[in-house]
Amino acid sequence: MFGFGLKKKLRTFKADGAHILFHDTYHQGIDKAINQVISENPKLIDLGFITRNPDVQKPVSYQGLRLVRLGEVDSHTLIVEA
Repeated sequence: MFGFGLKKKLRTFKADGAHILFHDTYHQGIDKAINQVISENPKLIDLGFITRNPDVQKPVSYQGLRLVRLGEVDSHTLIVEA
């Protein structure tokens, strides 16, 4: 369920360097969908969770922010040209 909507929405992101911030990523279904989409699209770079404390409730967890980037970014060049 989560994966289908996520895949459809991610198709709109086409520009290399685009950043996508997901919320409620400690939720098991959302986490699974994000992992699936990343594994199917090698241009998506998982930058990981940027929060560390989930709100653990039964039967699922909530909260959490996770950052994903579309495409490689040459950080060295960005810094030198700044």
